[in-house]
Amino acid sequence: MNTSFRVGDLVEVLSLDQILGTLDDHGTLDGLPFMPEMVEHCGRQFRLTTLVQKSCVESAAWFFEVRAFRGGHVWILEDLRCSGSDHDGCARKCVLFWKSAWLKKAGEVSFPRQQRQMLAPDSSSRRLKTLKEPGRYFCQCTELVRATFPLSKSQKLLKCLSDVRSGAVGVLEMLWMIIRYVWWRIVLKFVPRHLVGSLTRTPASTLALKPGELVEVKHPQEIVKTLDRKGCNRGLRYDRTLNKFGGKRYAVSSRIDRMISEPTGRMLTVEGTVLLEGAMCPCYSAAFGGCPRRDFVYWREIWLKRMGGGHVSPVDPETIHCSVDQK
Repeated sequence: MNTSFRVGDLVEVLSLDQILGTLDDHGTLDGLPFMPEMVEHCGRQFRLTTLVQKSCVESAAWFFEVRAFRGGHVWILEDLRCSGSDHDGCARKCVLFWKSAWLKKAGEVSFPRQQRQMLAPDSSSRRLKTLKEPGRYFCQCTELVRATFPLSKSQKLLKCLSDVRSGAVGVLEMLWMIIRYVWWRIVLKFVPRHLVGSLTRTPASTLALKPGELVEVKHPQEIVKTLDRKGCNRGLRYDRTLNKFGGKRYAVSSRIDRMISEPTGRMLTVEGTVLLEGAMCPCYSAAFGGCPRRDFVYWREIWLKRMGGGHVSPVDPETIHCSVDQK
């Protein structure tokens, strides 16, 4: 594998046959699956934007921990995300992780690699696994626990230093992420993480929003009226750090009607929920030194107002992730 990659390098994704030769009989390398949705990028060129030193992993419902990839050498290419097309329309839009072994520098001649156990004689993408068992999906998201290992406090700090050395994060940006994380850990010792309502049954509402429409996030005083005592609206928790988005406007990125649960691998049906353009989760209250996954935040339509026009407000980088109830 090429270990001389740097942030900003132009790389080319290897051919499918070459990538299949790096995979084990489960279609993974160091536990990380190469998914059918990634095949369309084979042979194309992209910029390396992030060397993934660590990642926030949802190992159980609403329980997040920082872990590192087994074998290392994992990259993010620009903002390539999973379409969910081969996973029955999962609409999470997860960022795609790429092993160095699946890439080469643009213009570099690729020589035959020493192959691992091959999956089957034919080299079609059908050899790539999408189900673990009936009703349970298999993807990078569901396999993150098996593809990673937990980090000690000292290891987390070293990973932060590696983030800076790789060029993925600036020194001041990293210091701010660490300070912000420590501050929130202190705050959450005294106040609930989630905004808490008083309802026993929460209301549903749909605006039938479409991609590109402009919406305004309601103020917390309005949103709390839609929440139960667990801080949820029909299973979707509202994190109190989302309060800062009250009154701000964003464009709708897409609807999310189906999504695969990271801890269980099961498909969840989601109603009246959208993703907002640029509203990503930096996990600053869960991941020491930040997380590169940049998951979209899930917004109930009852928390939003449709706008007739206007301009989208600048993207706020401090959006927090809401989890869907796994029950």
